[in-house]
Order: sequence, then C-alpha cells, then structure tokens
Amino acid sequence: MKSNSLTFNQKFSELGGSKQRVIRNALLFQANWFICAIYDESVSVISTMLLVLVHFFYQSKDGREWSMILLFSLSGYLCDSLLANLGVIELSGQFTINSSGTVLAPTWLLFLWLSFATTINHCMAYLQKHLSLAVLLCLIAVPLNYLAGAKLTGSTLADPQWLSLSLFGVYWAVLLPAALLWCRLYCVHNTPSNQQA
Repeated sequence: MKSNSLTFNQKFSELGGSKQRVIRNALLFQANWFICAIYDESVSVISTMLLVLVHFFYQSKDGREWSMILLFSLSGYLCDSLLANLGVIELSGQFTINSSGTVLAPTWLLFLWLSFATTINHCMAYLQKHLSLAVLLCLIAVPLNYLAGAKLTGSTLADPQWLSLSLFGVYWAVLLPAALLWCRLYCVHNTPSNQQA
C-alpha cells in the first residue's frame, strides 16, 4: 500500500511539473510578444534572448526541437519579408537591403517568430495530433493576430485588408502544421515520462 501511495505521489508531482512547464511556456511567449511589439529592438533582443535561455535550460535541450525552432522562425520571417516586398504589408521598422528596394522584415518580427516557435512542442503540443484544427486556427486566428499587431506596431496593410490578412493565414496554415508534424515525429515530447532535466 505504501509503495502504491509513493508511486501515485511521484506521478502527481511529475504531472504538476509538466503543467508548470506548459504554463510557463505560454506566459513567456505572450509576455515576449508584447515586449517585441511595443518596445524598441534593443529591448526586444534582450527579452527574446532571455526567453531562449529559459527555454533551453528549463524546457528542452532536444536538438531536433531546436532545429525546428530555427527553421520555422527563419521560414516565417522570410515569408513576412516576401509579403512586405509584394506590398501586402508595410512593416514598421522594415529595412532596405539593396539598391533595387528589396526589404527585410524588422528584426523584432524575427524575435516574435523565434519566441512563438518555442511553444510548438510545449503549450501547443495538443495540436500535434490535431493538424486540421491547427489549419483552421491559422486561417482564423492568424489574420486577427496580424491585424492587432499592425495596429499596435504602426504597420500598414494593403487594401483590401481582408485579402492581405488572408495571405498571412494561408502560409501559416502550411508552416505551423509542418512544424507540429515535425515535433510529433521527431522531438522529445513534454510528457512526464520524457521530461528532460
């Protein structure tokens, strides 16, 4: 009886740790989202680097997850830069990189992508087995998020805005499910039996 009680207490304690990791992951991302959107880039880089360090030391040291984080972040940042070059959006802080007028999205947006990527195998892990729900959320929630972000940062969407916003939802509906699938197939999962120190 004593061993059963001890096993239950250990499992309960591990589950609590898992929930705390998920909550911490979600709160850190949301806090960093506001910091990157509101403050200047020097504050954004410090905030994002702190988030990345916390993620590495307290969430995951899995190399396959970090590969996904970097690939997803760079892909999303380049997609945003592409839409800026196509005139779909004029991002606050975007910068010209050559004489032909090619622009890159501002670095604070790269920080947002990086911080969001840290949630994919943790607080968003539920969606790894529900990819169709992830697509639906991308098509609905992402345009609303970009609309709020544009107002908050002073970015300008091309008219008609519904079409501009839809383009963001469409490429997110490709990138996010791909990253979720990568995590489902290759990453260490945030479960009590697989948690890393």
